Amino acid sequence: MWTAMMFSRTSVALPISLVLGAMSCSRSSDIPSMPDVVADPSTVSISDPVGDTFGLPGGTQWDITGLTVTRETDGITVRLDFANDVSLPLVADPNALVGLVELDLDQNRATGKLGYVDQLRKDGGSTGLGVESALNLSQIADDSTLFVYNMGGNPTGKAKVTIGGHRLTIRVPSVLIGNDDGYVDAAVIVGNQGRSPTDLAPQTGHLSLLPPGTR
Repeated sequence: MWTAMMFSRTSVALPISLVLGAMSCSRSSDIPSMPDVVADPSTVSISDPVGDTFGLPGGTQWDITGLTVTRETDGITVRLDFANDVSLPLVADPNALVGLVELDLDQNRATGKLGYVDQLRKDGGSTGLGVESALNLSQIADDSTLFVYNMGGNPTGKAKVTIGGHRLTIRVPSVLIGNDDGYVDAAVIVGNQGRSPTDLAPQTGHLSLLPPGTR
């Protein structure tokens, strides 16, 4: 099952040979997706088309419509918007939302791991990320927290999750991401628990929250 491989404890560090062989892992493009930097330079957002899901038939097609990252003084906030109503995932529900938000903390592709977004996508594209941290959407607990993992696949702690309507928001303290400065690159892949991945964002490259003066 794809979820067992993608979201195991060591998912960030697993070699590519352990990933589903039928899915492409090509890195054909590493151009960052153009973010929407509005009045607040500490926030970037990208939109994702509605109806662009690619999951196997028979399960909920979780459809991302937006990815947002906000830098704060003591961490980052990651916001995911969906075309679907979002609720707390239930272990026994094959249609439950699962997924992974991958972060390139130093914004350097050469220093991190090959991410699962690139390993599981079907379009031959690439995020251009060197993944150093991941937020595991597949393990949202009853207390509305999820595990954050480092590059070695080890948990660094739990981040708080807020779910409402079509939106899921994750507040990640900086201590859980190596006291990073909050300027990160990011991408996300989601799917249903019982069948397959269904959508990723952005479609090309990655969201990039850059320090002032480097945009």
